[in-house]
Amino acid sequence: MNKLFSEFAAMSSQQWKDKLCTDLKGKTFENLISSEGTLPFYHSDTHKHFNPLPITESWESVQWIDGSEPKKGNQQALEALQNGMTALCISNPQELKILLQDILIQHIRIDFENYSKESLQEFEDLVQERGLKPEDILGAFHGQEKKGNLPNYIYHTVFVDDIYEAINEGQPTSQYVFTIGSDYFREIAKMRAFFIAFETIKKTKPFIYAQTSLDNKTSEQPYNNLLRTTTESMSAIFGGCNALLIRPYNQSFEEVTDFSNRLARNQQHILREESFLEKVQDPCAGSYFIEALTQSFLKSERQEGKLEKIEQALWHTSEQIAVKSKYNKEDIQDLEHIHFGAGIAPNLRGP
Repeated sequence: MNKLFSEFAAMSSQQWKDKLCTDLKGKTFENLISSEGTLPFYHSDTHKHFNPLPITESWESVQWIDGSEPKKGNQQALEALQNGMTALCISNPQELKILLQDILIQHIRIDFENYSKESLQEFEDLVQERGLKPEDILGAFHGQEKKGNLPNYIYHTVFVDDIYEAINEGQPTSQYVFTIGSDYFREIAKMRAFFIAFETIKKTKPFIYAQTSLDNKTSEQPYNNLLRTTTESMSAIFGGCNALLIRPYNQSFEEVTDFSNRLARNQQHILREESFLEKVQDPCAGSYFIEALTQSFLKSERQEGKLEKIEQALWHTSEQIAVKSKYNKEDIQDLEHIHFGAGIAPNLRGP
């Protein structure tokens, strides 16, 4: 292998810049730097190499369940567990005895969202009735309760926006929730930065629960939402999540169906079993761009105490379509962002 490349001299960062300027015919290197500060290329001459992070290569596959109809929710939960899912996220739980019938909660991870105070007590009563040990229960209530208001074995949930704020708010039994958006590389870098900061400060590893976003999904051409949830899920996995909830593609605008739940489940299987994303630990290690972006998150946090907001400046694709690096519902109603001729949608590429 060494002989194969021995005839090719290594190119320095300056040589690449000179070549770029020659090919660009008058434009400078600075013209190619994005409004967010992203460079056109990253090189070992100018960027430090870091060791791979000891993040998990596997993750808990979480199925979203509507718990408002206990019998129906129970059937959906059992079907999910019988088809390879290892965790549940139950929304609006009602009558937990019926909802969790025949489900061995001590062998899975179970989270709740949009719940009432009565649900907290119901779950605690159910654990006691089944004679389960507190240490056997894994999961969290995704609310804003303080730890003192929850049973000792229930994880305290911290929603991560500001990295260091979240670490300070956290407790020994906290899980940290990331809602993953469409800015592919920044989402990866943010999670990696959080892991580094947490391990440095707490001297232990955090439990990271990632979920795909609802804010950027649209009812127009709804199956495009599957592309969005797939890339968001990849960001979460590459960022080192311990549990991943892929929300159904239609959850934000209509009632979730068995079909849309099954597609979300199949996305987990494709990413794990067919794409082999759980076979490599920290696959982003060695990417100078992602490493530099990770360090920029840590630097901005230290200097300002909060994450820098992503600018909404436009950039143009090769088809001369003006797109943003991050979209919300209002941005994508006209579908202009998907009028493209190449194989990858502009908002999934990068500057």
